[in-house]
Amino acid sequence: PPPAYTPTQQQLNQSERQSSGRGLELVYLAAEGGFAYMNLGGDSSLGLQRTDGPGGMFGVAAGIRLLVLTLGARFRYNMVGAFNMGQINAVVGLHIPAGMWDPYVAVHGGYSFVGALGDRAVDTSGPNPVDPSKVSIHGGNVGVSGGVDYYIVKFFSLGIDGTLEALF
Repeated sequence: PPPAYTPTQQQLNQSERQSSGRGLELVYLAAEGGFAYMNLGGDSSLGLQRTDGPGGMFGVAAGIRLLVLTLGARFRYNMVGAFNMGQINAVVGLHIPAGMWDPYVAVHGGYSFVGALGDRAVDTSGPNPVDPSKVSIHGGNVGVSGGVDYYIVKFFSLGIDGTLEALF
């Protein structure tokens, strides 16, 4: 006859059969792409006319994962109609593995800079015209993100993320 299993062994065997099979992650790499809406606010001292707009975003991220805690770095480049903004951030996140799903929350902070101002962003006519090449916008940022990843296979997931942040 087969050996008698203790209740603990039976529970471990059942858990193993129901496992997602993902295993332990130590390092993560991510490519990002999507939609961004940015608003720099209406500070007239900057000489800006148009300080908001929608556009595309792409980025890359990498870091380490310690069970449910992630520590990493991320670069994002936002291409909105009036300007382009780059961001370099440190990210700390909490991931909750739930089978093939991986919901998470994260906080980040770092440095933001405007790479290029479009002609529509500044007042190039009128009594005080502004040369877009002479405007420099840069500073810190802090924010929070939330989202979920779905693991299609053991080492590849697709996800959706929403981020809110403040620039200063």
